[in-house]
Amino acid sequence: MATRLWLRLGWLAALLLCLLVLAVPAGAGTGVSEGARVLEEILDHLHREHVRQPAVDKLVEGAIQGMLETLEDPYTQYFSPEEAARFVETLENNYVGVGIRLEPGDGYPVVGEVFPDSPAQKAGIRKGDVIVGVDGQDVAGMALGEVVTRIRGPEGTEVTLTLRRDGKPIVFRLERARVAIPTMEARLLDHRTGYLRLYDFGENSGDEVRRVLESWSRRGVGTVVLDLRDNPGGLLQSAVEVAAEILGPGRVVASAVDARGKREVYRTRGGRERFDRIVALVNGGTASAAEILAGALRDYGRALIVGTPTLGKGTVQRLVPLESGGLLKLTIARWYTPGGHCLDAKGLAPDRPVSLRPLQLPLAAELARGHEYPPLVLEPEGSRLGDETLKDVPAPYREGDNLYVPVRLVGEALGFKVDWSADQVVIRDGTAELRLVPGRSTAVLEGKARELGGPVVLREGVCFAPVELWELLGVEYRYTGEGVTFVRGRKSERVVE
Repeated sequence: MATRLWLRLGWLAALLLCLLVLAVPAGAGTGVSEGARVLEEILDHLHREHVRQPAVDKLVEGAIQGMLETLEDPYTQYFSPEEAARFVETLENNYVGVGIRLEPGDGYPVVGEVFPDSPAQKAGIRKGDVIVGVDGQDVAGMALGEVVTRIRGPEGTEVTLTLRRDGKPIVFRLERARVAIPTMEARLLDHRTGYLRLYDFGENSGDEVRRVLESWSRRGVGTVVLDLRDNPGGLLQSAVEVAAEILGPGRVVASAVDARGKREVYRTRGGRERFDRIVALVNGGTASAAEILAGALRDYGRALIVGTPTLGKGTVQRLVPLESGGLLKLTIARWYTPGGHCLDAKGLAPDRPVSLRPLQLPLAAELARGHEYPPLVLEPEGSRLGDETLKDVPAPYREGDNLYVPVRLVGEALGFKVDWSADQVVIRDGTAELRLVPGRSTAVLEGKARELGGPVVLREGVCFAPVELWELLGVEYRYTGEGVTFVRGRKSERVVE
């Protein structure tokens, strides 16, 4: 297995983000041999004399994990031979499993993606389902990687997943199969606006994106929404190739700087500069090579970033194949964008913060069309933003003489920043702040209390407020039947008494 793994890693070496090697002199570190002798001595005593008679392989694995934990670096990892084989399959976008991508949840992992033609899709597993058990074992608090390892296994074998959907448990018995992970989705939103979603950066991502963009260029597509949400990264070279198809040749995409200050610079080759306007969608699942691409596009003034802050996975890893057949993934440097922004632990903050996922793509599409503040229409039977239909968003409702509208939806659609803070809802417009407290009929704007037509309400976890709240922030609105239409100019003119 070790020989086969070394051969498979060979072709990845030139491409893989984790394999960007900055020269590390042998024997760098002091006292390594002395430390190894101490470990060997302890290992020998434990194996021969401990009352539990522990196996050597278990002791070694425990020692490795203990060493890695002292680094407080989640990206430096050890893979056993079996885990290493599955890891390489994932890098090749072809693995054996049930065809789901998991995301962290509140105590339990959540299904973030269900891949087409996979056992999970055929069985009826849905995005948003909560994984509560694997083969009858509760996975509460279990590391995400361990849950993934338990779900995967040999082709043709079965795994039982216990899910929670709408508060009710559902049990699925699935046969593991070889699953091809899609790397991208491309379609036109209209004759001038393209939508390109990159799930990750695989071996062929650069070529696939090039073919799509060349086709769009021939059709006169001038703007694009680049969706990088939940993109965990992948092959750096593929991200550089995608950047080349937008930025053109000779552009710095990123720099890697090691502990000694040595800098490795990565530039585009070939490609061409295209598109009049680009909107990049990001979120907390946007990591590594995806962050690098988004950061480069913004640093060159080519893209507006919309969504939530990215993960901040800004370090470089090198894969070290071990003689045992295992792998060591080792952090060796930090990433910097062309403008010198360090991605490590910081990530990228969006230019237009939008936390509501159902709002993100519709707003990005309107921004790509050049509509900075498209009209927002909220109606009980359906809502829309500009030309885009809004799905799965809270609807307005009437109570007495008041029309109540969802605060976060209205605020983020109109370009305000909306946060919960110490049982308050805070709406920010530049340096100005408007504060609301659920249950109260007043709002506080720049230190002054303003009366509302009714109390602020929490309804099924969503904050609603009387529509006249938005007059305080200079937003125009008009009633349309049972609903309301909001219009905001380029700059709000707040009401000041």
